[in-house]
Amino acid sequence: MLRFFRIKTTRKNTIYSQLFITLIASIVLISSAGIYLILDEQSKINSHLTKEYAAQRLQGFINILNNTPADARPNAIRLLSVLPNTFTLEMPWQAAEAKINDEYSRKLSQYLLSGLDKRFELQFIDLNKSNKTDYEALNFVNDSKFKKFHHDITKPYDHRELFLQVKLYDGAITTIHFFKPDELESLSLRFIAISLVCALFIILIGSWGIYRITKPLDVLADYAIKMGSNLELKPPTMDGPKEIHVLTTAFEKMRQKLREYIESRTQALYAVSHDLRLPLTRIRILIDRDDLPADVKESVIQDLDEMNEMVGQTIDFLKIGKESEPFNTVNMNSLVDVAAERFEDLGMLVSIEGKITRSVSVQPNAIMRCLNNILGNSHRYGGDEIKISMQEFDKFFQISITDNGPGIPEDQLTQVLEPYIRIENSRSKETGGTGLGLSIARKIIENHEGKIWLESANNHGLTVFINLPFEQEMDEE
Repeated sequence: MLRFFRIKTTRKNTIYSQLFITLIASIVLISSAGIYLILDEQSKINSHLTKEYAAQRLQGFINILNNTPADARPNAIRLLSVLPNTFTLEMPWQAAEAKINDEYSRKLSQYLLSGLDKRFELQFIDLNKSNKTDYEALNFVNDSKFKKFHHDITKPYDHRELFLQVKLYDGAITTIHFFKPDELESLSLRFIAISLVCALFIILIGSWGIYRITKPLDVLADYAIKMGSNLELKPPTMDGPKEIHVLTTAFEKMRQKLREYIESRTQALYAVSHDLRLPLTRIRILIDRDDLPADVKESVIQDLDEMNEMVGQTIDFLKIGKESEPFNTVNMNSLVDVAAERFEDLGMLVSIEGKITRSVSVQPNAIMRCLNNILGNSHRYGGDEIKISMQEFDKFFQISITDNGPGIPEDQLTQVLEPYIRIENSRSKETGGTGLGLSIARKIIENHEGKIWLESANNHGLTVFINLPFEQEMDEE
């Protein structure tokens, strides 16, 4: 899951990224709002319940002490004083300066008064502001910790501590020492924690779901690119929504129609090219007669050789992609060495720089034909020196072939890769050529999911660059 999340989110302007941003962001925002409302309501309910519970306990204590005779109250206090609620009758009613009026005290007072008789009078006090003499004499029954932690009136006490003074019906003053209930974590902290956990699960599950939907589209897009150079490649079998299966079926029907259309045209052109060889052979036989002038015979033979070469290369061009040569793992350095040796035997000076250290998966015969066509083009038009460089990258390797010929104008670098295209200065009897050599090379490289392009610096010398992947991912039929 982490792998596809990393890959997908690094690609912008994709269906995946748009769905991810729109859907996941919407769910996270809506979920966060819902979580906040729930936590806020829960916090209010908890606050109400804790105050109500505390008020009910205190109301019970106050009613018990109010209904107990004055002489029996010390014994009652000893029985009721159990931590965290302890009592004393020794502290007099404190002045208004000692009274505290924070939000919790006000709310608790309201709850207390709502369940007590109106004759009761009560106040919450701050010990730090109480009479020092009263404080030093103060003693809560069964509360050994009080003196331990409050021996010095200047020492701050537990912020949860509360001191409630109540005037009973007979005027007796009861001071109750108790603690606020433990508060829940801050609403903001709980909200952040829960939202982060929920967002994490939403992102993981949502991204997995979106990946399940969009992955087949990526596969089909990749297949469409590969199908452009190999109509024999069938659509992949995929799991996914019904619409994906419909789209896959549509791709297969389109592939079959394109294949039939191209096959019919290719077959016709192939037949014509093949049938041309018979009359060319007849003409060749006829011109071998002795009654033809030597210069005419030489000119006609040269034309016939050119036509035979054109027919042969046209047939080779039409065969590309229809051959059944398998992909094999080979040593690319050996293929380059063999191709270079052939042209060294023709008098060319060929130098090789760099090596490919990893094995590569290619169609060996097709790649050899590609190299021969490029080196042959350099031999025909590119002077007497050829430099071959090889370089490795992460997922592909590069071969560059540079000659020292006159070069090609920049505006024609792309055109010469098209079938039957030759630049003007190559249309002579001496150089010959059919304009298919580089086209065949390009088609072979594209069938290997590679890339080929030309560069010519200042119209001097031509460099052919070839990028090929180390591994071929296309299915073989």
